[in-house]
Amino acid sequence: MSWDVITGRTTTAAAPVSATIVLLTRSLAIRT
Repeated sequence: MSWDVITGRTTTAAAPVSATIVLLTRSLAIRT
């Protein structure tokens, strides 16, 4: 019933992951 907690945890856990993906995408774009 506490979807806020689940969503909050997911968002907090996905924040660093998305940031890493962005950095990887940028590095790949720079290489190509």
